[in-house]
Amino acid sequence: MTGHILSLALFSGLSLNLLVQFGMGIRNVLDRRPETTRSILHQCLLVFGTVIVIWLVFSFILSPLALGILESVLILPLSMLSYLGLRKVTGGIPFFQQGDTQETLLGTSGLPVAASYFTIHLAVSFGEVLVLALGFCLGYLCAACIVKEIDKRSNIETVPPFLRGAPLMFISMGLLSLIFSSVAAVLFNALNIF
Repeated sequence: MTGHILSLALFSGLSLNLLVQFGMGIRNVLDRRPETTRSILHQCLLVFGTVIVIWLVFSFILSPLALGILESVLILPLSMLSYLGLRKVTGGIPFFQQGDTQETLLGTSGLPVAASYFTIHLAVSFGEVLVLALGFCLGYLCAACIVKEIDKRSNIETVPPFLRGAPLMFISMGLLSLIFSSVAAVLFNALNIF
């Protein structure tokens, strides 16, 4: 049982870290406004809440209906509605801001949807849902810290001007995703998952 919980924690943390590194949600992390750190923590809590709400909906409300392929179709709108509803309830950023409509509608570029999808298909009990949700949040925070540090160091150290900003982030995240996927493979092999 402990090995199963540990493997779920590793999977969730490393997989959401990889999702962020592949470009989902990087725009919010690279923002240089002072409220960005608060925004990142707020998004983490929203992803945590969305994962729990969506698992409860799909486990107890929609499970008796045995939706089959319709489950995969419903996860996108339900995840977005849950994310935006939690965002409104917690007093976060309003639904629509000037020039920020796309991010608002997509809900952090798909992070809640991906986390919810993995949780629905992997978690059996509420304890596993909590482990997965916490792992997703920690993976997102880890990736956000890495991106912020790379961005900060690129402003301090000598970096060619054409590489500053987004190009350097995507190159760095590509290299780091190779490292994280190698670490994930080693850890999953050590836990006898694959």
